[in-house]
Amino acid sequence: MVMRMLRTQVKWIMLVVAVVFVISIFAVYTYRGNGGGNAAQGDRAVAEVNGKKVMLSQIDSAVRSYVEHYGLRDISPSDLPSLRRSVLDSIIVEGELEKEVQARSIQVTQEEIDAAIAYISQQFPTKESFEDYLKNNGITMEVLREEIARQIAQRKLLQQASEGVSVSEEETREYYDAMKESLFTRPKGYLINVARFKEPHVAEIVKEDLSDKPDASSWNELMELHSNDVISHTPYEDPVFLNEESLKQQFGIQELSKGEILGPEEIASGDYALFLVMEEKPEEVVSFDVVSGDVEKFLYSQKAQQRQQEFLEELIKRAEVKLLEPELFEVASSDQPEVPQDEAVSDDVASSDLGSEAPQENAEP
Repeated sequence: MVMRMLRTQVKWIMLVVAVVFVISIFAVYTYRGNGGGNAAQGDRAVAEVNGKKVMLSQIDSAVRSYVEHYGLRDISPSDLPSLRRSVLDSIIVEGELEKEVQARSIQVTQEEIDAAIAYISQQFPTKESFEDYLKNNGITMEVLREEIARQIAQRKLLQQASEGVSVSEEETREYYDAMKESLFTRPKGYLINVARFKEPHVAEIVKEDLSDKPDASSWNELMELHSNDVISHTPYEDPVFLNEESLKQQFGIQELSKGEILGPEEIASGDYALFLVMEEKPEEVVSFDVVSGDVEKFLYSQKAQQRQQEFLEELIKRAEVKLLEPELFEVASSDQPEVPQDEAVSDDVASSDLGSEAPQENAEP
């Protein structure tokens, strides 16, 4: 559904927020730990931020972590100044955020920290693997809790920075009208149930049995009967939408009828899919009333992101920064590496940079 596409955009933003939050907890701690170690031979101060020296080893260590974290490839020497500047901006913002948190007396409760730790631990297969990760990286629970508290406080600060953001019905309508053809027009297609199997012969058996009676009871019974070989399947009552063009490209089929079964189609090694056609859906423009709520949330997230980005830029401007070796940070206009814009400020801030769907005083990570 087209409405689901818009929701997905907003949910994708929030998913990125959650994932980056988990990763940055460890990335920033590792960066801080490396920064406090013994200086490498030939190490030197390359900048000063609010009177504090920033060492080349700190910058280069963070750049390496940054490149690995975001999976950047083909990094050339001409890319390094931009990456170093991004790291330096991160250090600047980090310090200014902490000062602003203290100035505003922003508090973090133990319950919020507990919820964050529970969320992070759930990203690991088991509790033991989570504990092993902490141990292997030299992170104690006490330090982790302090790091989480710091990040939650900064997220609250950024939420405060976006207070007052609102979206009018006129703005929502304007966006809808501008994007109606590209985003809110659903192409002709079909509602289809999908089942994936480990073995093609099992898929063939299910197809044959299902063709006699392609209804809910048969679908559910067959999925249960062959559950050991089923990788996944859609609930009968909740089929997915596939547009006609993609089906033509996949199967070379012009028209489909209700109850028709396609496949098994090899998706990957050991992954064979059956497609049960449920209903034909003509091309349709989804009405404004149906999607207005999702559009409003999407526009809110964009406005909040913009407001927070402006706030971060102001923090950078007010810091006292002295480049001791400016050539290390000078970026030629044609030498910018392809780094996501919202990630270029700081790993730490990225988890809050995009905002949330609606104002929240005590948002969970």
